[in-house]
Amino acid sequence: MGAAALVVPVAAIAGSPYLVVVGMIAGLAPDLDASDAMLKHWSFNLGSRKSGFKVKPFFFISLIANIFFKHRGFLHSAWALIIFSIVALLLSYIFGLAGCWGFTAAIFLGYLSHLILDSMTPSGIPLWGKEKWHVLPEKLRIKTGSYMENLFLAVFALVVLYYLSLSVVNL
Repeated sequence: MGAAALVVPVAAIAGSPYLVVVGMIAGLAPDLDASDAMLKHWSFNLGSRKSGFKVKPFFFISLIANIFFKHRGFLHSAWALIIFSIVALLLSYIFGLAGCWGFTAAIFLGYLSHLILDSMTPSGIPLWGKEKWHVLPEKLRIKTGSYMENLFLAVFALVVLYYLSLSVVNL
């Protein structure tokens, strides 16, 4: 939800509410190294429900990432953000999205939001290497599942819902 909220200004300027979804997917990407990664289980149907089949586009990527990287390791670093953003830029040119600067911006901001939010926790992130980096002083770090995390989630959800409600009105 943090990724979606951070991408809202880009989606608003680009005039494409779909960029919020792009940002949300990018915001989940750093956790592809986790055995229970949300993107690993994300699926959609090709064809009809009865005659089609389910596709899990991130399943094998997550399996490979889980083998090569420990959770909150390399994929939670600035190096991964840079690589992920360059790949997004290249893909935007390959698939003809070059004119859509918002696509690359949404991916960059979505991924970045995950790193920032994880750096606010007691675990921190290995921003440039193995040493853990934190945005907040130790006493202000936010524990996963805490009241403060839920408060952040609620605020982010309100920002996204407000933007999407305005977007639907303007369609």
